[in-house]
Amino acid sequence: MTRRRAAARATGARISTLVSGFYRDPAAPPSMPVTGGVVFVGGTGDMGDPGSFIQHLRPAPGVTSSVEDKVVDVDAGGDGRAACFTVGDGPTDTCVWATEHSFGTITPTEVLRVDHAAAVMRKMRPDVERR
Repeated sequence: MTRRRAAARATGARISTLVSGFYRDPAAPPSMPVTGGVVFVGGTGDMGDPGSFIQHLRPAPGVTSSVEDKVVDVDAGGDGRAACFTVGDGPTDTCVWATEHSFGTITPTEVLRVDHAAAVMRKMRPDVERR
């Protein structure tokens, strides 16, 4: 969460409210508390252009990786823009949505394909967006 919060602050957007939390799938077995969970970081303020904001939140490529990171545009589940970041053809690292006045990121704690991670993001968005 700390890295995601710092990345949001480093975008240059005028973020007035920044929140974070861990959300776990209630259907996951209690003996495995992180299964089905996502780390959420989001906020409100003046995000500027949603596409530019998302590009600024793109994780830095791995220094030891020879595989290129990818940005996959996905349906935001409302207004604004959304994208998921992956490494090569691998699992989703983070999905982000942004409007001119709010943003949210989810980082799955388990391996998810882009379409599954984007679906989780769209499902969570109405519950966590405050504008």
